[in-house]
Amino acid sequence: MTDTTHSHSSAQLPSHGFRSLEVARLIMERPHRHNDVELNFVEAGALTYLLGGATVEFEADNLYVFWAAMPHQIIHATPETAHRVLTIPLPDFLRLNLPAAMVRTLLNGRALIDGERNSAALNRLQFQRWHHYLRT
Repeated sequence: MTDTTHSHSSAQLPSHGFRSLEVARLIMERPHRHNDVELNFVEAGALTYLLGGATVEFEADNLYVFWAAMPHQIIHATPETAHRVLTIPLPDFLRLNLPAAMVRTLLNGRALIDGERNSAALNRLQFQRWHHYLRT
């Protein structure tokens, strides 16, 4: 995974909880924040996110992870865009015992991107499973 740097202030924010969304073409009116780690997998098309004031392109077959306490907003989506979103409450994410460097990167306001094409099919399947589990 590579990272993109963005800064934000840390404040007590509400959480969306464990949530899975299947999203078609969505444009957000304004930035929002919540105290979760957000995973986005773009299945088709492309999105343009405003993350912490910087523009970041989210492309198909890539996994994007960021701490959602950073202001974020989808400002553009191609007509064929479909993507999945999973939110993990920050306290639960921190209990996963992931590598410290990865956690530090996210908590410092940088997004992680898994652009490995070999991971796309596995990521697609995993997001479908999470969506199923969280909906039942």
